[in-house]
Amino acid sequence: MPEVLLSVLVGVLSLGIGYLLSRYQNRELIRTATQVLRPFESVSLRDEFHMTHILAARIRADSFLPDIIVAISPGGSMIGEWLSRRFLGDKVRPIPMCSLWMHVERDSEGRHLSSPKAREFVAASLPEAGKVMIVNDISRTGRTLEEAVGFAKSTFQGSVIKTAVLFLSQDAGPPYPDFWVDKPSRRVTFEWKEGQT
Repeated sequence: MPEVLLSVLVGVLSLGIGYLLSRYQNRELIRTATQVLRPFESVSLRDEFHMTHILAARIRADSFLPDIIVAISPGGSMIGEWLSRRFLGDKVRPIPMCSLWMHVERDSEGRHLSSPKAREFVAASLPEAGKVMIVNDISRTGRTLEEAVGFAKSTFQGSVIKTAVLFLSQDAGPPYPDFWVDKPSRRVTFEWKEGQT
């Protein structure tokens, strides 16, 4: 009788271990399939918020406190607001912020068909600035940052200008941002931009 009980116990234990192993293997299979089927990373607004907090820590660690934040519109707008009113400044003393409207022609996939062109700063007024921080959500080729820095140099002459993004694409070219949070291996999309071109 004890041998039968022992054999039943070993059988049940084997089934349990087999179940756990297959469940782990299925998770790995699903994770791999997701990477193959979805060759991009979709970033939620909540993730952007948390990544902006990390970005701010890196900016502060470099002892760079800007006099003005220039947000490349639309991708850098929320990042600029969070840096201005939450992570580098606060609600009582926000860092002045303006938007830089860029024009670029894109295809249906969102890829650039033309070089980005800075059009205008959108702000009530532009303060004197010794330190300027240009922010965007991602640097894919470096062309948008290059154009934004050139435009800012003509407006904020003699200022120290630094750039910051949440993501730096694997195939990004110079100029590289001064600060960035992640360099993912897959293409990045943003949930709030999905459906827009």
